[in-house]
Amino acid sequence: MRKSPKSQSRRAAASKPTRSPKAAEVGTDREPRNARRKRETRERLLDAALRLMAERGMAGVTINEITEAADVGFGSFYNYFESKEAIYDAIINPNASVTMGFETTQLATKDGGIGMGIVRSETEDELVLALPGGVTTSFRKTDIAKRDKLTTSMMPSGLNQALTQDDLVNLVEYLATLKKK
Repeated sequence: MRKSPKSQSRRAAASKPTRSPKAAEVGTDREPRNARRKRETRERLLDAALRLMAERGMAGVTINEITEAADVGFGSFYNYFESKEAIYDAIINPNASVTMGFETTQLATKDGGIGMGIVRSETEDELVLALPGGVTTSFRKTDIAKRDKLTTSMMPSGLNQALTQDDLVNLVEYLATLKKK
C-alpha cells in the first residue's frame, strides 16, 4: 500500500526533533549530564559509606557492601576512591582531598555581597552556585567583583569528633529522609 505524500511529510516532521530557541536557552544553565551523573554517583557512594560505617565502623564494612548500598557497580568505586580507607578519609576529613568539580567557590559582588558554593553551571552571562542540599544562587557575571576557588571543602571538618556514633547514625538517617522528599 502506497502512502500519500501528505502522510509521509507528517511522519517526517514528527520524527525530527525540534528545539525552540527558548528550549535551547533553558539547557545552557544546567549542569552538564556527565558532571551531574559523576557528582550523584560520588554522593551515593559517600552516603552509603557514611551510613554503613556509622553503623558498623570502617572495619565492619566492605567495598562490595558500599557499592551495593549505593547501587553502583563494584568497579565504579575505583573511579572515585582508591580504597576503603580513602572513602573513609573523604568522610572524616573532607578537606584532605577535594575532588575536581567539588571545589568551593567564593564570590565578592560589586555591591559588597558575598556568595559561596560549588559551581553548578556557568554561561557567558551567569554563574550558578549550589550549597549542600541543592539550594542554588545565580549571579550575573557583570555583578561579580572577585572570584576565588577555596582549598577547603564545604563539608565541616571534624564532624566525627563532634558527634557520638549514635548521633552520627541518627544524623545520617535524618538526612536520608530529606533526600526522599
